[in-house]
Amino acid sequence: MIIAKHIHVTGIVQGVGFRPFVYGLASRFGLCGWVINTSADVDIHIEGMEANAHSFIENYRVNCPR
Repeated sequence: MIIAKHIHVTGIVQGVGFRPFVYGLASRFGLCGWVINTSADVDIHIEGMEANAHSFIENYRVNCPR
């Protein structure tokens, strides 16, 4: 089943390689989507197979840049 997930990220993400990290992780799991900076936060939208989206989220939680 193909699903879409939206993730809202707060905190400082500039200068830590956040967007390249998200892109690489999404590519690793065969997901499509986007990452966009808002005035204060970041929004991530991913689409793909349900198992891959869940794997993305778990890996994001464990490995995101601090």
